[in-house]
Amino acid sequence: MHHFLCVIMYGMTMGSVTIALNIFFLSTFARPVQTAGGKGLHYGVIANIIPDGSANKSKITTRGTLSCAQACFTKSMEGSCTIASYNKNTKECTLSTSTVRDLMHNEDYDEVTLFPQSGCDVKDLPTVDNGVYEKTPFMPGFYSIRCAEGYDISLASKLNSFICDVTKTWIYNNVTCIPEAELKFTEGRSFVATFMGNYEIPNKTFHLYIVTSDYDVNSTFQYSTVTVNIPNTSFQKTYTIAKYLEIELSNVNISDAIYISTTDPVTVFTMNKNQYSTGGMLVFPLISLGKTYVIATTPYDDLESSLVIIPIDIEAKFTLSFPDNTTENVYITYGKSYELKRSGLSGTYIESDEPIAVFAGEKCANLPDAGNYSCDHIIEQMPPLDALDHEYIIAPTKPRSYFGLLVVATSQDTTHVSINSETDTPIYTSYLKRHDTFYQTFDNAQHLSVKATEPVLVVQYGVSISVDNMSQGDASMFVVPGINHFTSKYRFVVPDGYNTNKVILIYNITNGNDPRAGLKLNGNATYLAEMTSIKLNALEDYGVCYLDIEAGVHELENTETFGAVLYGQGRYIEYAWNLGMYMWK
Repeated sequence: MHHFLCVIMYGMTMGSVTIALNIFFLSTFARPVQTAGGKGLHYGVIANIIPDGSANKSKITTRGTLSCAQACFTKSMEGSCTIASYNKNTKECTLSTSTVRDLMHNEDYDEVTLFPQSGCDVKDLPTVDNGVYEKTPFMPGFYSIRCAEGYDISLASKLNSFICDVTKTWIYNNVTCIPEAELKFTEGRSFVATFMGNYEIPNKTFHLYIVTSDYDVNSTFQYSTVTVNIPNTSFQKTYTIAKYLEIELSNVNISDAIYISTTDPVTVFTMNKNQYSTGGMLVFPLISLGKTYVIATTPYDDLESSLVIIPIDIEAKFTLSFPDNTTENVYITYGKSYELKRSGLSGTYIESDEPIAVFAGEKCANLPDAGNYSCDHIIEQMPPLDALDHEYIIAPTKPRSYFGLLVVATSQDTTHVSINSETDTPIYTSYLKRHDTFYQTFDNAQHLSVKATEPVLVVQYGVSISVDNMSQGDASMFVVPGINHFTSKYRFVVPDGYNTNKVILIYNITNGNDPRAGLKLNGNATYLAEMTSIKLNALEDYGVCYLDIEAGVHELENTETFGAVLYGQGRYIEYAWNLGMYMWK
């Protein structure tokens, strides 16, 4: 999620007087920039937003050294925001104009307290296409990029700030302006999903979980409508959704294309559930999909491994290149799906002429190999190649004793992959090319990092219960979010029927930064005392925490971005999926 810096266009008169300030909105992001030598940006937070009872006014109060006007952040880029009055003693601003209605909750506001210097030359900054640099009034040495109409900043996890430091050197991230339609998140209004075979389900009952992206977690007001369309069965139905909606489908066939459209942004999860075999996943919105993919199913050759490909437009032509150097060309039209079962699917490379949705999994998985029986269903939607990262933090799924990790190469060039310990000591290194995979089973005492010279797909498995002989859990699978996939807010459903449900939270804790104090669960401050530190490299450290959570619909948010994975364990059963990803193009 990104925020917008309000740049003041006119001067102000200090004191408790009425003023009129027009404020223009520039994209900026709430993630500290870590630079060589341990430098960083300090953050304050706007303390409160106070409605005054009218439809077009609100007040905000601030903490920190900046004035209210200088610290104004808003969600909207349309129009201007006028500060009607300002009180220097209380640091209260009264905001007017209808744009106040678009203001986000107070925890989404950030006040950037910077101490920039003068003396740098803006000509030394890199050229930016489809955008211009603008100097922030009252803050010498501080610039931001304003993207042209129809464009926005490409990296939601990066800070759009260009700061002249005390050595007269610019501190900045590489920021580009891209078309707004290319911004990639896992919330959206249009999706396509499918269900794959589950060994223990003869009656084909499947679950869709749909969570609205903007709601009061303590209310149940009507929010949106959802339409589910399954062309292969002529099924189409419209539902009303408040906070979330669970849809149980019984008249759907394996690998059917299930199109989901909503009037407002939502997050979608699916679950194929039975007493002893469960598979579920996060579903990506159509706008986040791409044309090229690599596949991860089981880490070993298995005849029951399968993939499903669904077009999102009128038609798609694609080529599958398998690890055994064979290929297959496929043409498919809207509403249809392509299903393939064969051995050795992990590492398969797919290239299409149009965006497609790709799903992969196993009907009867035994992990890490066929010698460890569990026969559990696993499934995940594959992220497109241009959304993959090259750095990942890996956390075990406690209290299980072991977990598996699969790395799938994407590049034709040689990719160096290193799996490192908590202290950044290499445990395994490998050189991979496209179609190559690397798998290893680890004990649950280990927190790891994965680093690669090229983008890679990383998948984590819960192993068969026969591996650790525990009464809880079994085989499961989820796509691991990379450190650049993190966002600051997640809304999700925790399914019922499991003895243990936990969320893995991954934070950037570089230079002693501790974001745990900013965590809120369903609007309530939640502090997690235990945290394991992981050194990613010489300059960056990450922390891993675990949150026990009950069945139901939830919202997790923080003042800084973080990674989040949900998993649940019961007797001979386990599910796992990541809760959301920022997916760039």
